Amino acid sequence: MSDHLSFYVDGTPRTKGSWRPIRRKDGGTYMKPSTDERPWAMAVAWSARAAKPVKIAKPHAVEVRIWFDFIEPKKATNEFPKGDIDKLARSCLDAMTGIAYDDDAQVASLVLHKRYGAYSGARIIVAEIRS
Repeated sequence: MSDHLSFYVDGTPRTKGSWRPIRRKDGGTYMKPSTDERPWAMAVAWSARAAKPVKIAKPHAVEVRIWFDFIEPKKATNEFPKGDIDKLARSCLDAMTGIAYDDDAQVASLVLHKRYGAYSGARIIVAEIRS
């Protein structure tokens, strides 16, 4: 991965949640996201833009590597950092669409990590896969 985009996003990583139906008073329903990942997605998008990427155009394949950092809890637990790793990744991949690559369908390789540390955020590397 010689020519690549690399940046860090400060903040607490959030998942791209599923949508859930909400009943209205008039008996109808509307769909509402189950999480508020919008501020996180905006932070990812702004950080990607600030890194001044050269957008990888279709049909080129893309490799993405993401390290999600979570603050280590004060009490020892057996719990992993919160959030399904696939939904954490989906939030970031969607946020980078149109900035780092044309479409997240171009992502042919995805490497993900969750870890505890002294801070929370995400290290993201995006590169074109060259054969």
